[in-house]
Amino acid sequence: MQALGWIIVFLAACAVGCAYQIQRIRRSNVYWRGSMLCFTDAKGSERLRSMTEVVTISEDQFGRLVVQFEDSEAVTLYTDAKGVAELCGRIVEISQR
Repeated sequence: MQALGWIIVFLAACAVGCAYQIQRIRRSNVYWRGSMLCFTDAKGSERLRSMTEVVTISEDQFGRLVVQFEDSEAVTLYTDAKGVAELCGRIVEISQR
């Protein structure tokens, strides 16, 4: 019975972690139109940046993609979020022009 209790605690902690991850993905509010990338920064204000200003796209230690701009501002993209592959492809396409 004690093992069952620990399994329940572990699964509850996993559920809380998943809910936190989903909330962070939704709060970042990343979308793009043409060559403009719009996202919500850490302060909660909406930022609009050109994809031509992107310097690098790298992966952090947790497997998230970090898009770095010329002025060292960055936005984190979660690889589980819908449309991330298409966005990265669009950034690469625009930067090669």
